[in-house]
Amino acid sequence: PAGVPAPARAGFAEVFRPPYARITPVLTLYGLAWGLVNFGFIVWLPIYVSKLGVSAGQATTVLAKAALFAVPGSVAVAALYGRWSARGTLVLAAALEAAALGGFALRGPEIVHRSSLFTALLVVLLIALWATISALAPYASEVYPTAIRGAGSGVAAGATKLGGVVALGMSVMAWSPPGIAGAALLAAVPAAVAAALLLVVGVETRGRSLEEIQSEERRPRTRYPVILPSWRDPRLP
Repeated sequence: PAGVPAPARAGFAEVFRPPYARITPVLTLYGLAWGLVNFGFIVWLPIYVSKLGVSAGQATTVLAKAALFAVPGSVAVAALYGRWSARGTLVLAAALEAAALGGFALRGPEIVHRSSLFTALLVVLLIALWATISALAPYASEVYPTAIRGAGSGVAAGATKLGGVVALGMSVMAWSPPGIAGAALLAAVPAAVAAALLLVVGVETRGRSLEEIQSEERRPRTRYPVILPSWRDPRLP
């Protein structure tokens, strides 16, 4: 029928071809940033703080408290995904991730001796991490048609593990950043870039049929796109 996008061909390579050649690299970068934080920065953090005079036990206690405080925030993020905007929630999560890491980068070594600020930044970071991993999989399954949904979701999920492999490889090769500020920047930059790119090339999926999502993905992009997520219900005319 007229106006209905042609069905996508099955195959792993299809997720890297138009019209998905824009969104797949962005979701890959998004997952990579998450892996660098979860398997890199968080794992390296106790080592860094121990070098600054804080015991590993104290650092673990702060992480445990931050994880506990982050639980209500994660529930709020889940509500945002369902009631506000799928794309907007992902962008917000990546932006919060980058902002929290930016706080670690800017304040550097002094932050570990300020327990309240240290815990607050960790709470924000953990909420952002949980929001990212919770929202990435369903969003990836929504932006790809049925024929390549498994491949698209697999690429996004694999990117999170790739970030972990990169972080582990850096540790094994003794290439990990020497200080907390460098480790924070290593993860903050891809998170910030992913958030900005998702604003530009991402599509809103909440309340929309697969045909509507595919039509928007195939639509040519304007040179200066409107990048702010809309609060309007997309089902309304």
